[in-house]
Amino acid sequence: MNGDIFEFGVATRIISGPGTVQQVPDILKSLGGRKVLIVTDRGVDLAGLPTLVTNLFGKDIPFSVYKDVEPNPTVENVEKTKAFCRDQSCHVIIAIGGGSVIDTAKSVGLLMTNPGSIIDYEGFNKFSNMPLPLIAIPTTTGSGSEVTRGQIVTDKKRNFKMIISGHALFPRFAILDPIMVTSSPPWLAATTGMDTLTHAIEAFVSIKASLFTDALSYKAIELVGQNLRLFAANPSDLHAAMAMQAACAMAGGAFTNARLGNVHAMSHPLGGHYNLPHGLANAVLLPYVTKFNCLVKPTKFGMIARALGENTEGLSPREEALKSVYAVTRLLSDLGISPTLKNTGAKEEGISAMAEDAVKTGLMETNPRRSTVDDIKELYKQAFAGDL
Repeated sequence: MNGDIFEFGVATRIISGPGTVQQVPDILKSLGGRKVLIVTDRGVDLAGLPTLVTNLFGKDIPFSVYKDVEPNPTVENVEKTKAFCRDQSCHVIIAIGGGSVIDTAKSVGLLMTNPGSIIDYEGFNKFSNMPLPLIAIPTTTGSGSEVTRGQIVTDKKRNFKMIISGHALFPRFAILDPIMVTSSPPWLAATTGMDTLTHAIEAFVSIKASLFTDALSYKAIELVGQNLRLFAANPSDLHAAMAMQAACAMAGGAFTNARLGNVHAMSHPLGGHYNLPHGLANAVLLPYVTKFNCLVKPTKFGMIARALGENTEGLSPREEALKSVYAVTRLLSDLGISPTLKNTGAKEEGISAMAEDAVKTGLMETNPRRSTVDDIKELYKQAFAGDL
């Protein structure tokens, strides 16, 4: 922990359990919106998940559906979604999808009540007016965006993932209905689950960690260790699905307060430059950054190893810490994820530019081990070579 003084807050009301989407009509009435915008993507729409929600509306709740959200949403994608929302005169937004969908919905809600482009709001609390109310219904167990105060939008002109954050950007409600994640393809369940693990680990060892964030992030790590293999092997397992949803929300609550570190600083440029899926980027980078960081917080990394199921009895603190690296790589192996950037579409010639962008994210500031741009370059090189 960083001293004894800290702040903690999560403003989202979380409703969890099978069938909880049935509460959406009553929630909408409580929010007082006259027309609803459903924000989703093509894959989620084809799976029929938005229909599960809109079939509950009847004739009393008018709605429109925007289903063209892209992975790693861009400024242009956000602007198109906002234009659709304005044309349809919507007053409440429901995001049904993964992190890209929820982040897009947050951006649209902000722009419906504040002037200009989403680029104008890069940073923290740069807007004046309350966004439109948002209900987040995640269909993956990775981003945590359903309980966080920020979103990520890609500026293609800079090949840069912007972070837009503010206290008013928390969704009003997060509906964690396991039925909404059981249609996940196993590879998506695996990579988004690794995103949750990355959030939890980075929040746990952050220099801004607190008693509150430690409790949430450590429990999230335990839940991932106990359930991700089961969930990726069989996403229709309701028990594993609920556990992963809980882990995702807990990790989200932790990192929105404790922030993140080098894994996310490095993964954002991989998305900005090469459109690499965020969960996959985090999964590949996590063992390298874990090995780099465990030198400075061996006790916490030893706890991570035990939370992931490793026996550390009789080991020195340094050996316990290194067990966390082994635990992460063993999990990746079991999930069929190769810990190398070599075959992902990313290019080694982009290392210098990506390292510079990693610094610009500001996320390295809360990494437990002080890092330079040269450290980041070396970590990228190790990840391309598969050198653990």
